[in-house]
This record gives sequence, structure tokens and C-alpha cells, in this order.
Amino acid sequence: MDGVQALEQIKESRPEVLCIMITAFEDVQTVVSAMKLGAYDYVVKPLHMEALKTTIQNALESIRLRKEVRELQERCLLEN
Repeated sequence: MDGVQALEQIKESRPEVLCIMITAFEDVQTVVSAMKLGAYDYVVKPLHMEALKTTIQNALESIRLRKEVRELQERCLLEN
């Protein structure tokens, strides 16, 4: 199984999971496939640790914001 196939299975079973693809190959078709399947980002080796750190921080912030939106929506529904 390659990374895109693994991503497809992860997104089928847990669509809320954010996946950052890390690869040694930068093939445009693979990047497009991964992003269409819902990859959060696509990072090519060699890794630049600061850039990877930023990508992870952005993913965590996205998770936090989604959670906050969900909580606000639930609160709004309870008030109405």
C-alpha cells in the first residue's frame, strides 16, 4: 500500500483526521490526488524542521478552530 492508498483508507474510516503527507517524491499527480482525498498538506523530503513545525502548528490550530465552531453551534442550538 502506498501513501495515497493509506490516506484514502484513513479518510474513509476517520474523515475528521488531518493527515500531513511526507514523501521523498514530488509527483504533481500524487500531490493532487492526496489533496483531493483530503490531505491537510504535502511535505517533500528533505524535511525543513521549521516548515514542518509550522505545518503541524497550523493543523493543530485548524483542529482547535473546528472544535470551537462545533461547540458554538451546539450552544446556539441549545439556546434556540
